[in-house]
Amino acid sequence: MRDQSSPLQRTLPSFLLSAVALAAAGCSPDEAAAAGNEASGTVSAADAAPGAMLTPEELRSLRTDETPAVPVTEAPATPAQPVAKEQAPAPCEDAAQPAAAPAKDSAAAASPADELVALAKELALRPEGLESWLAAHPNAAVGARRDLVLGLAAGVRGETQRAVALLTQVEGRPEIKVAEATALRRLGEGPQALAVAASAADAEPPLVVGAALGATVRRAREAGRSGKLAEAAGLWTEALELQLRAPWHLDLAEVDAWARALAEVQAKRRWNPQGGWPAQDITVAAGDSLISMRKKALETDPQLLVCTGQIARANGLKNERIHPGQKLRVPKDRARVVVDLSAHLVLYYMGEELTAFWPCGVGAQNSPTKAGGYTVGEKTREPMWFRPGAAPVPYGDPMNPLGTRWIEWIDEQGRSSGFGFHGTNEPQSIGRDGSQGCIRMRDADVEELFEIAPKGAKIEVRR
Repeated sequence: MRDQSSPLQRTLPSFLLSAVALAAAGCSPDEAAAAGNEASGTVSAADAAPGAMLTPEELRSLRTDETPAVPVTEAPATPAQPVAKEQAPAPCEDAAQPAAAPAKDSAAAASPADELVALAKELALRPEGLESWLAAHPNAAVGARRDLVLGLAAGVRGETQRAVALLTQVEGRPEIKVAEATALRRLGEGPQALAVAASAADAEPPLVVGAALGATVRRAREAGRSGKLAEAAGLWTEALELQLRAPWHLDLAEVDAWARALAEVQAKRRWNPQGGWPAQDITVAAGDSLISMRKKALETDPQLLVCTGQIARANGLKNERIHPGQKLRVPKDRARVVVDLSAHLVLYYMGEELTAFWPCGVGAQNSPTKAGGYTVGEKTREPMWFRPGAAPVPYGDPMNPLGTRWIEWIDEQGRSSGFGFHGTNEPQSIGRDGSQGCIRMRDADVEELFEIAPKGAKIEVRR
C-alpha cells in the first residue's frame, strides 16, 4: 500500500522473503503459502485509482481448478536482507471441490409453511404481479387470506382505497392474525405508515415482513426518483437490513437489481462532490497528490479512516490527477464492511448508511468462513497464487483462481487470519458455499471494494 508498506517490503523478492520468514518462524509445509504471503510484504494498492474491470463475457471465458493458496505480489529483484515477520495462519483459499448448490428458492417448495414464505417474498419484491402469482399458485391463499394478501399488495402499491375495502372483508376473521390485519389497516393510510424494524422481523408473520419490505422498497425508489437522495439511501439501508432478517433469500438477479438501484442513488450522493455527506474540505496546493491530500486530512483530523480511492471517487475523479486550487472533499464517515454468510452478501457502509453491496461465495460446509470481527489488511493487485509444495502461479495464468484483487483480513489479535476477499475465475460460484473459507466476489465487484475500503476498516462476518 502506498501509504503503509515499507521500502524493504516493496523491494525484496517474494521468494527470498518467504524463505527467510519460513526459516525464522519454523513454519510447517502446510503453512508455507500463508507464511510466504505474510513475509512477502504485499504492496497494497488501496489508494490507487480504479482499475479496468473484466466484462461478464471475459469472466465466463475463464476456468481453472483450485487448490489451497494465499496470494502475494511479485516485487523487483534486490539483494536479500534480513527480515522477521510474524508467522501467518495456514492458507484458506481454495480447495478444488464442487460448489454447493445455492439455497433452494422458497417458491419451489411444496409445504404450506414454505409456500407462505414464497408468497411473502412475492409480496415484498413483486407486488404488482401478485394476482398473476396467486393464479399460478391457487392453494397459497384462499378465502379471507386471499383477500388479505390482495389488500396488502394494494397497500404496498399505494392503492389505499382498495386496501381499506379489503380490510373490511377480513378484519375479525379467525384465520387472520391480528398483526396481519393491523398491517393492512396501516397500509390503508399509505405505504409510509407500515414499517418493521429489522430487529423485530423474527417476531412478525411472514406476510407482515413482506408487506413492510415491499412498502420500504417502493418508498426508496420514489425518493430516488424525486431527488431525495439522503432519504432514499436511508430507506435502502432499512430495506436491506430487513431483507437480511426475512425468512427468504434474494436470488442473484434480485441482488443485482437492488444493488443497481442503490448504486444509482449513491452515484448522486456519496460519490458526488455536491452530495450532502459529512466531509472535510481541503484545497490542493502546488505539488500535492492524492496521497499528500490524504495526509493533510489526517493531520487535521487524526480520527479519519480514509484511503485515496475513497477521495478520488467521492470527488468524481477519473484518475489521480489533481491541480493547484482544486477543492477536494474528504469523507468523514468511517467505512465498515459486513459479510452476511447466510445471504451471501458483502455490504459496505459509510457510517450507518449502506453505500454498496455485492453478492459473494462463502466457505463450504466442511471449510466454513469463520464468523467474527476482522479489519482490512494488505490489499494486492493482480495477486500471485502460492500453493504449498508447488511453484507459485502468477496472475493471469489460467491456473490462478484468485481473480484480479486480494484483500487480507486481520484478526482481533492483529495477525493475518488467512482469510480475505478476492476475485474469482469461476463467477458461477457466486452465491454458493464452495470455498475453503475466503469470500469470493466477481472481479468487477472486488475491484470496487478494493478502491473504497481503507486499510484498518472494520469487517464483521456474521451468519
